[in-house]
Amino acid sequence: MSMQVTANQTDAGIELLPSSLVGQSLRCVRNDRVLFENLDIRLNAGEILQIDGANGSGKTSLIRILSSLAQPDEGQVCWKGKDIHAFRTDYLEDLLYVGHSNAIKVDLSLLENMFFARALSVKANEQIFEDVLHRLGLLEHADLPASNLSSGQKRKLALSRLLVCDAKLWILDEPLNSLDESSKAVVTDIIRAHIKAGGSLVLTTHEEITWDDIRINRVSL
Repeated sequence: MSMQVTANQTDAGIELLPSSLVGQSLRCVRNDRVLFENLDIRLNAGEILQIDGANGSGKTSLIRILSSLAQPDEGQVCWKGKDIHAFRTDYLEDLLYVGHSNAIKVDLSLLENMFFARALSVKANEQIFEDVLHRLGLLEHADLPASNLSSGQKRKLALSRLLVCDAKLWILDEPLNSLDESSKAVVTDIIRAHIKAGGSLVLTTHEEITWDDIRINRVSL
């Protein structure tokens, strides 16, 4: 397991910012198998943490630990200098998590799904739903049940939360799965805008994401 940094900056002399996500000495065991141990991570505003590894290496387990959905067997995760479990309510105010599962209600329309996503968000914004659906190529399906959508369209509906919920930290598990090339371009543009605005991102992806002007910390499990 290793961690490397790719960007037009060196690692020397970088200080943690108040909005830093920091993992210290993380260890995870599943079914008596050590997935990772002695893992240190850090992520500042305006940066990406990309988690790489083969299937079964522990990527989703690490995502769940960083999302506060699971506890590490050893170690600690802090946000803004505070343990994310001791101050979980504060942490969730700044967090938007989209997992491998789309977590949408297939019996509801696209607009209804977006309404409930915004209602459940601690910090929402005033984005017009129809504008978001238009950007994602879903506007013509706005009033239809989500069950009518293809797998790629369902993934885009799940990712519509990125535009209707305000959060400083995004944690995304394979966000580009099932998307065609044009949809991938739209989503990566959304991600880039979030980072350039001072947001942070943790993600797993099999896609190559490289921007010369954005710092990418890569963890290989």
